[in-house]
Amino acid sequence: MRWGVSKNRAEAAPGDVPVEGWTPGFAPVERFIREVIPTIPGGRQLSTDSRGHVELIREAAAARGLTVTMIGKKTCFYDGKLAVGGMSGWVPSLVGQHAWSICRYKDLSKQMFEAAGVPTPAGITVNPDQFDAALAHVRAAGRPMVLKPVDGGSGDGITCGITGEEQLRAAWEKIKREAKENPRYVLEEQAEGVDIRAYVVGRRVVAAATRVHAHVVGDGRQSIAELVEEKQEWRRDHTILDNRSFIVETALLQRHGRTMQDVPAADEIVVLNSVANLHVGGENVNITDLAHPDLLNLAVEATRSIPGLGVAGIDLLAPDIGTAEGAVVLEANVGANSRVHNCPTYGQPRNVAPAIIDEMIATATRT
Repeated sequence: MRWGVSKNRAEAAPGDVPVEGWTPGFAPVERFIREVIPTIPGGRQLSTDSRGHVELIREAAAARGLTVTMIGKKTCFYDGKLAVGGMSGWVPSLVGQHAWSICRYKDLSKQMFEAAGVPTPAGITVNPDQFDAALAHVRAAGRPMVLKPVDGGSGDGITCGITGEEQLRAAWEKIKREAKENPRYVLEEQAEGVDIRAYVVGRRVVAAATRVHAHVVGDGRQSIAELVEEKQEWRRDHTILDNRSFIVETALLQRHGRTMQDVPAADEIVVLNSVANLHVGGENVNITDLAHPDLLNLAVEATRSIPGLGVAGIDLLAPDIGTAEGAVVLEANVGANSRVHNCPTYGQPRNVAPAIIDEMIATATRT
Protein backbone atom coordinates (compact mmCIF):
# COMPACT_ATOMS: atom_id res chain seq x y z
CA MET A 1 0.00 0.00 0.00
CA ARG A 2 1.35 3.46 -0.92
CA TRP A 3 0.27 6.93 0.19
CA GLY A 4 0.61 10.24 -1.59
CA VAL A 5 2.99 13.03 -0.73
CA SER A 6 1.87 15.60 1.82
CA LYS A 7 0.03 18.46 0.20
CA ASN A 8 1.58 20.96 2.61
CA ARG A 9 5.22 20.01 2.17
CA ALA A 10 7.47 21.44 -0.50
CA GLU A 11 9.08 18.78 -2.63
CA ALA A 12 12.84 18.41 -2.39
CA ALA A 13 14.73 17.78 -5.58
CA PRO A 14 16.55 14.42 -5.86
CA GLY A 15 19.91 14.81 -4.20
CA ASP A 16 18.84 17.53 -1.75
CA VAL A 17 19.28 14.91 0.98
CA PRO A 18 22.36 12.74 0.33
CA VAL A 19 21.63 9.04 0.67
CA GLU A 20 24.98 8.25 2.24
CA GLY A 21 26.46 10.17 5.13
CA TRP A 22 23.19 11.86 6.09
CA THR A 23 23.19 13.37 9.57
CA PRO A 24 19.85 14.05 11.31
CA GLY A 25 19.04 17.67 12.02
CA PHE A 26 16.79 19.06 14.72
CA ALA A 27 16.52 22.72 13.74
CA PRO A 28 12.77 23.05 14.52
CA VAL A 29 13.23 21.33 17.88
CA GLU A 30 16.27 23.41 18.80
CA ARG A 31 14.45 26.59 17.78
CA PHE A 32 11.50 25.61 20.00
CA ILE A 33 13.80 24.90 22.96
CA ARG A 34 15.70 28.15 22.49
CA GLU A 35 12.87 30.54 21.61
CA VAL A 36 9.60 29.13 22.95
CA ILE A 37 10.27 27.23 26.17
CA PRO A 38 11.68 30.29 27.99
CA THR A 39 8.40 32.12 27.27
CA ILE A 40 6.03 29.35 28.43
CA PRO A 41 3.55 30.75 31.01
CA GLY A 42 4.11 28.99 34.33
CA GLY A 43 7.65 27.93 33.47
CA ARG A 44 9.03 24.57 34.52
CA GLN A 45 6.73 22.39 36.62
CA LEU A 46 7.76 19.98 39.36
CA SER A 47 4.42 18.18 39.36
CA THR A 48 3.62 15.68 42.12
CA ASP A 49 0.08 14.90 40.88
CA SER A 50 0.02 11.10 40.84
CA ARG A 51 -3.55 10.64 39.55
CA GLY A 52 -3.74 8.37 36.53
CA HIS A 53 -5.65 8.80 33.26
CA VAL A 54 -8.68 6.71 34.24
CA GLU A 55 -8.75 8.13 37.76
CA LEU A 56 -8.97 11.66 36.38
CA ILE A 57 -11.92 10.71 34.19
CA ARG A 58 -13.70 8.97 37.05
CA GLU A 59 -13.24 12.07 39.22
CA ALA A 60 -14.64 14.27 36.45
CA ALA A 61 -17.70 12.01 36.16
CA ALA A 62 -18.32 12.15 39.91
CA ALA A 63 -17.92 15.94 39.85
CA ARG A 64 -20.70 16.09 37.23
CA GLY A 65 -22.99 14.12 39.55
CA LEU A 66 -22.68 10.83 37.68
CA THR A 67 -22.55 7.44 39.37
CA VAL A 68 -19.31 5.60 38.69
CA THR A 69 -19.75 1.82 38.55
CA MET A 70 -17.32 -0.98 37.76
CA ILE A 71 -18.83 -3.81 35.73
CA GLY A 72 -16.20 -6.45 35.19
CA LYS A 73 -13.18 -4.53 33.92
CA LYS A 74 -15.30 -1.74 32.45
CA THR A 75 -15.88 1.64 34.09
CA CYS A 76 -19.46 2.84 33.54
CA PHE A 77 -21.02 6.26 34.18
CA TYR A 78 -24.74 6.59 34.97
CA ASP A 79 -27.12 9.50 35.32
CA GLY A 80 -29.86 7.78 37.24
CA LYS A 81 -30.84 4.88 34.97
CA LEU A 82 -29.28 6.44 31.89
CA ALA A 83 -25.95 4.94 30.84
CA VAL A 84 -23.99 8.07 29.89
CA GLY A 85 -20.74 6.41 28.84
CA GLY A 86 -17.76 4.54 30.11
CA MET A 87 -14.18 3.40 29.74
CA SER A 88 -12.70 0.16 28.44
CA GLY A 89 -9.23 0.37 29.83
CA TRP A 90 -8.00 3.79 28.72
CA VAL A 91 -10.40 4.00 25.76
CA PRO A 92 -13.57 6.12 26.24
CA SER A 93 -16.91 4.92 24.88
CA LEU A 94 -16.79 7.95 22.57
CA VAL A 95 -14.54 5.79 20.38
CA GLY A 96 -16.68 3.51 18.22
CA GLN A 97 -15.71 -0.04 17.31
CA HIS A 98 -15.09 0.94 13.68
CA ALA A 99 -12.76 3.77 14.71
CA TRP A 100 -10.95 1.56 17.21
CA SER A 101 -10.33 -1.14 14.58
CA ILE A 102 -8.80 1.47 12.24
CA CYS A 103 -6.67 3.33 14.78
CA ARG A 104 -5.11 0.09 15.99
CA TYR A 105 -3.04 0.06 12.81
CA LYS A 106 -0.97 2.97 11.54
CA ASP A 107 -1.28 1.95 7.89
CA LEU A 108 -5.09 1.92 8.00
CA SER A 109 -5.37 5.28 9.77
CA LYS A 110 -2.89 6.81 7.30
CA GLN A 111 -5.08 5.64 4.42
CA MET A 112 -8.06 7.32 6.07
CA PHE A 113 -6.08 10.56 6.46
CA GLU A 114 -5.06 10.46 2.81
CA ALA A 115 -8.64 9.81 1.64
CA ALA A 116 -9.79 12.91 3.54
CA GLY A 117 -6.95 15.08 2.25
CA VAL A 118 -5.18 15.27 5.61
CA PRO A 119 -1.39 15.64 5.05
CA THR A 120 0.65 12.64 6.19
CA PRO A 121 4.18 11.45 5.28
CA ALA A 122 4.34 9.45 2.05
CA GLY A 123 5.18 5.78 2.53
CA ILE A 124 4.45 2.12 1.94
CA THR A 125 3.43 -0.93 3.99
CA VAL A 126 5.71 -3.97 3.88
CA ASN A 127 5.71 -7.45 5.38
CA PRO A 128 8.70 -9.03 7.20
CA ASP A 129 9.61 -11.00 4.04
CA GLN A 130 9.71 -7.89 1.84
CA PHE A 131 13.12 -6.49 2.76
CA ASP A 132 14.20 -6.17 -0.86
CA ALA A 133 11.07 -4.13 -1.70
CA ALA A 134 11.72 -1.91 1.31
CA LEU A 135 15.35 -1.41 0.30
CA ALA A 136 14.32 -0.50 -3.25
CA HIS A 137 11.92 2.08 -1.81
CA VAL A 138 14.63 3.58 0.43
CA ARG A 139 17.03 3.87 -2.52
CA ALA A 140 14.40 5.39 -4.78
CA ALA A 141 13.26 7.90 -2.17
CA GLY A 142 16.64 9.61 -1.90
CA ARG A 143 15.74 10.99 1.52
CA PRO A 144 15.73 9.72 5.12
CA MET A 145 13.04 7.19 6.00
CA VAL A 146 11.39 5.90 9.17
CA LEU A 147 10.52 2.24 9.81
CA LYS A 148 7.81 1.49 12.37
CA PRO A 149 5.47 -1.38 13.26
CA VAL A 150 1.84 -0.82 12.25
CA ASP A 151 0.64 -1.58 15.78
CA GLY A 152 3.50 -0.24 17.88
CA GLY A 153 3.34 2.34 20.63
CA SER A 154 5.64 4.46 22.83
CA GLY A 155 8.31 4.48 20.14
CA ASP A 156 8.82 0.70 20.28
CA GLY A 157 10.49 -0.74 17.19
CA ILE A 158 10.90 2.64 15.46
CA THR A 159 14.10 3.56 13.62
CA CYS A 160 14.60 7.03 12.12
CA GLY A 161 17.06 8.34 9.57
CA ILE A 162 17.29 5.24 7.35
CA THR A 163 19.19 6.09 4.17
CA GLY A 164 20.90 2.88 3.06
CA GLU A 165 21.05 -0.91 3.23
CA GLU A 166 23.11 -1.20 6.41
CA GLN A 167 20.75 1.07 8.36
CA LEU A 168 17.68 -0.68 6.98
CA ARG A 169 19.01 -4.11 8.00
CA ALA A 170 19.67 -2.92 11.53
CA ALA A 171 16.19 -1.39 11.67
CA TRP A 172 14.70 -4.62 10.28
CA GLU A 173 16.26 -6.69 13.06
CA LYS A 174 15.16 -4.22 15.69
CA ILE A 175 11.55 -4.11 14.52
CA LYS A 176 11.34 -7.92 14.41
CA ARG A 177 12.42 -8.00 18.06
CA GLU A 178 10.15 -5.22 19.29
CA ALA A 179 7.07 -5.34 17.04
CA LYS A 180 3.85 -6.55 18.62
CA GLU A 181 1.30 -8.91 17.11
CA ASN A 182 0.77 -7.64 13.58
CA PRO A 183 3.60 -8.53 11.16
CA ARG A 184 3.39 -5.41 8.99
CA TYR A 185 5.70 -2.42 8.92
CA VAL A 186 5.26 1.16 7.78
CA LEU A 187 8.16 2.67 5.86
CA GLU A 188 7.63 6.40 5.39
CA GLU A 189 9.48 9.61 4.69
CA GLN A 190 10.99 11.23 7.76
CA ALA A 191 9.39 14.58 8.41
CA GLU A 192 11.24 17.08 10.56
CA GLY A 193 9.49 19.24 13.08
CA VAL A 194 8.23 19.63 16.62
CA ASP A 195 6.40 16.55 17.92
CA ILE A 196 2.87 17.53 18.99
CA ARG A 197 0.11 15.60 20.76
CA ALA A 198 -3.27 17.32 20.33
CA TYR A 199 -6.10 15.90 22.45
CA VAL A 200 -9.33 16.18 20.48
CA VAL A 201 -12.72 15.78 22.12
CA GLY A 202 -15.72 16.04 19.83
CA ARG A 203 -14.84 18.78 17.37
CA ARG A 204 -12.28 20.76 19.33
CA VAL A 205 -8.76 20.47 20.72
CA VAL A 206 -8.95 20.71 24.51
CA ALA A 207 -5.19 20.44 25.10
CA ALA A 208 -2.01 20.37 23.07
CA ALA A 209 1.53 19.57 24.13
CA THR A 210 4.87 19.14 22.46
CA ARG A 211 7.11 16.24 23.33
CA VAL A 212 10.63 17.62 23.07
CA HIS A 213 13.50 15.20 22.43
CA ALA A 214 15.87 14.32 25.26
CA HIS A 215 18.45 17.09 25.27
CA VAL A 216 20.81 19.18 27.35
CA VAL A 217 21.74 22.86 27.13
CA GLY A 218 25.41 23.65 27.50
CA ASP A 219 26.88 26.05 30.07
CA GLY A 220 30.44 26.12 28.73
CA ARG A 221 31.74 24.26 31.79
CA GLN A 222 30.11 20.86 32.18
CA SER A 223 30.40 17.85 29.88
CA ILE A 224 27.39 16.27 28.21
CA ALA A 225 27.61 13.43 30.76
CA GLU A 226 27.51 15.92 33.65
CA LEU A 227 24.63 17.84 32.11
CA VAL A 228 22.69 14.59 31.68
CA GLU A 229 23.25 13.73 35.34
CA GLU A 230 22.08 17.20 36.37
CA LYS A 231 18.92 16.87 34.28
CA GLN A 232 18.19 13.42 35.68
CA GLU A 233 18.23 14.96 39.15
CA TRP A 234 15.45 17.47 38.45
CA ARG A 235 13.46 14.87 36.49
CA ARG A 236 13.17 12.88 39.73
CA ASP A 237 10.98 15.66 41.15
CA HIS A 238 8.40 15.28 38.37
CA THR A 239 5.63 12.71 38.76
CA ILE A 240 5.74 11.56 35.11
CA LEU A 241 9.44 11.85 34.37
CA ASP A 242 10.86 10.37 37.58
CA ASN A 243 10.27 6.75 36.52
CA ARG A 244 11.11 7.22 32.85
CA SER A 245 14.60 6.62 31.59
CA PHE A 246 16.81 9.28 30.06
CA ILE A 247 18.34 7.34 27.18
CA VAL A 248 21.28 8.77 25.25
CA GLU A 249 21.40 7.48 21.68
CA THR A 250 25.17 7.14 21.26
CA ALA A 251 24.90 6.57 17.51
CA LEU A 252 23.16 9.94 17.19
CA LEU A 253 25.97 11.67 19.10
CA GLN A 254 28.54 9.96 16.90
CA ARG A 255 26.81 11.18 13.74
CA HIS A 256 27.19 14.71 15.05
CA GLY A 257 30.83 14.07 15.96
CA ARG A 258 30.19 14.27 19.71
CA THR A 259 31.02 12.17 22.75
CA MET A 260 29.65 12.24 26.29
CA GLN A 261 32.87 13.92 27.44
CA ASP A 262 32.44 16.94 25.13
CA VAL A 263 31.73 20.30 26.78
CA PRO A 264 29.00 22.15 24.86
CA ALA A 265 29.28 25.92 24.59
CA ALA A 266 27.04 28.13 26.70
CA ASP A 267 23.42 27.89 25.48
CA GLU A 268 24.35 25.22 22.91
CA ILE A 269 21.57 22.62 22.55
CA VAL A 270 22.57 18.96 22.18
CA VAL A 271 19.78 16.56 21.20
CA LEU A 272 20.42 13.12 22.65
CA ASN A 273 17.71 10.88 21.21
CA SER A 274 16.05 10.82 17.78
CA VAL A 275 12.68 9.82 19.33
CA ALA A 276 10.74 12.37 21.39
CA ASN A 277 8.76 9.94 23.58
CA LEU A 278 8.79 10.67 27.31
CA HIS A 279 9.96 7.18 28.27
CA VAL A 280 13.35 7.78 26.57
CA GLY A 281 13.94 11.24 28.00
CA GLY A 282 11.48 13.53 26.21
CA GLU A 283 9.78 16.45 27.95
CA ASN A 284 6.14 17.51 27.56
CA VAL A 285 5.38 21.21 27.13
CA ASN A 286 1.88 22.71 27.20
CA ILE A 287 1.29 24.73 24.01
CA THR A 288 -2.52 24.80 24.00
CA ASP A 289 -2.66 28.59 23.86
CA LEU A 290 0.45 29.00 21.70
CA ALA A 291 -0.22 26.67 18.77
CA HIS A 292 -1.74 28.28 15.69
CA PRO A 293 -5.50 27.63 15.31
CA ASP A 294 -4.92 26.13 11.85
CA LEU A 295 -2.51 23.61 13.37
CA LEU A 296 -5.06 22.60 15.99
CA ASN A 297 -7.76 22.43 13.33
CA LEU A 298 -5.58 19.97 11.41
CA ALA A 299 -5.84 17.64 14.41
CA VAL A 300 -9.63 18.01 14.37
CA GLU A 301 -9.70 17.23 10.63
CA ALA A 302 -7.67 14.08 11.27
CA THR A 303 -10.18 12.97 13.91
CA ARG A 304 -13.13 13.67 11.61
CA SER A 305 -11.53 11.59 8.83
CA ILE A 306 -12.15 8.39 10.84
CA PRO A 307 -15.83 7.46 11.33
CA GLY A 308 -16.86 7.01 14.95
CA LEU A 309 -13.76 8.68 16.41
CA GLY A 310 -15.15 10.99 19.10
CA VAL A 311 -11.97 11.45 21.09
CA ALA A 312 -8.31 10.88 20.26
CA GLY A 313 -4.76 12.00 20.83
CA ILE A 314 -3.56 13.13 17.40
CA ASP A 315 0.19 13.10 16.78
CA LEU A 316 1.57 15.72 14.42
CA LEU A 317 4.93 17.04 13.30
CA ALA A 318 5.14 20.76 12.60
CA PRO A 319 8.18 22.81 11.58
CA ASP A 320 6.77 25.73 13.58
CA ILE A 321 3.92 25.74 16.11
CA GLY A 322 2.96 29.19 14.83
CA THR A 323 1.65 27.84 11.52
CA ALA A 324 0.12 24.74 9.95
CA GLU A 325 2.36 25.13 6.91
CA GLY A 326 4.39 21.97 6.39
CA ALA A 327 2.69 20.08 9.24
CA VAL A 328 1.82 16.39 8.85
CA VAL A 329 -0.36 14.02 10.86
CA LEU A 330 1.31 10.79 11.98
CA GLU A 331 -1.38 8.82 13.79
CA ALA A 332 -4.48 8.80 16.00
CA ASN A 333 -4.33 7.30 19.50
CA VAL A 334 -7.64 6.17 20.99
CA GLY A 335 -6.14 5.42 24.41
CA ALA A 336 -3.94 8.52 24.66
CA ASN A 337 -2.66 9.24 28.16
CA SER A 338 -4.17 12.51 29.38
CA ARG A 339 -1.38 12.92 31.96
CA VAL A 340 0.82 14.29 29.18
CA HIS A 341 -1.41 17.37 29.47
CA ASN A 342 -2.29 17.18 33.16
CA CYS A 343 1.35 16.98 34.27
CA PRO A 344 3.47 19.03 31.85
CA THR A 345 7.19 19.59 32.30
CA TYR A 346 6.66 23.22 31.26
CA GLY A 347 3.45 25.25 31.39
CA GLN A 348 0.18 25.09 33.29
CA PRO A 349 -1.63 21.72 33.58
CA ARG A 350 -4.62 20.99 31.33
CA ASN A 351 -7.10 18.43 32.61
CA VAL A 352 -8.93 16.99 29.58
CA ALA A 353 -11.13 14.67 31.67
CA PRO A 354 -14.05 17.13 32.22
CA ALA A 355 -14.32 17.69 28.46
CA ILE A 356 -14.52 13.92 27.90
CA ILE A 357 -17.35 13.55 30.43
CA ASP A 358 -19.19 16.58 29.06
CA GLU A 359 -19.03 15.08 25.56
CA MET A 360 -20.38 11.77 26.89
CA ILE A 361 -23.27 13.59 28.56
CA ALA A 362 -24.03 15.59 25.42
CA THR A 363 -23.92 12.48 23.25
CA ALA A 364 -26.16 10.50 25.63
CA THR A 365 -28.66 13.36 25.78
CA ARG A 366 -28.85 13.62 21.98
CA THR A 367 -29.53 9.91 21.61
